[in-house]
Amino acid sequence: ACFNHSVVVTNINPENKIMKRSSRLQPLSREHHKALVLSKKIEIADCSRLDELADLVQEFFVAELEPHFLTEELEFLPRLVKFGAKVFVQQTLDEHQTLRSLIIEIRNGDIESLKKFGILLADHVRFEERMLFPLAEQLLDAQWLSGAERVGKGV
Repeated sequence: ACFNHSVVVTNINPENKIMKRSSRLQPLSREHHKALVLSKKIEIADCSRLDELADLVQEFFVAELEPHFLTEELEFLPRLVKFGAKVFVQQTLDEHQTLRSLIIEIRNGDIESLKKFGILLADHVRFEERMLFPLAEQLLDAQWLSGAERVGKGV
């Protein structure tokens, strides 16, 4: 592997229970899985193929991550702010912005930013899955979480 880093995983589900997401959050969780796969590809990358990986990361960002971020920022996070989860929302927004900044650096040929991007992406997904989404499922209206209430495009 070209990048030597390890991710520290904190298990907030010590009983290893299957955590089923509400139907409104399930598509976002599936997208999170794709992001974790990408971060793993970055972690184990072969040094001779970093340019190819940088291209893949940029394509993934445009096709998958930016639309995912916009869905969260326009449909999901504003609802959490109304319930007082401003600290969690701000962390999410800050991480989205940092990932956007790192993509610009990668586009400009900064291969070292690829490593930073992979680490932050994995950490960000874990934060949302382990902290933000469980909080949302406690705070948000069950009708909205089930997908029964349609606002905008959905999700």
